Amino acid sequence: MAQNATVLRTVYDFPVVAHLCSDGSVRYTRLVRRAGSEPRGVCPYCNTTFQYKKPKPSPSRRYTSSEGSSHF
Repeated sequence: MAQNATVLRTVYDFPVVAHLCSDGSVRYTRLVRRAGSEPRGVCPYCNTTFQYKKPKPSPSRRYTSSEGSSHF
């Protein structure tokens, strides 16, 4: 069931992304790295394009147990 419009989604999972497809089922799409570009993948059923983006470190400081913080 293919659509005419292509949707581009940024994902933070690699090498496989799971998504809810247009027919209501969960599909897995493999991301492939092409020369010089970020990994991408296209769902053959709904034509959604997924582009991997490496997550950035959190700007907030994380305390270790040796610094006196508690774990929740």
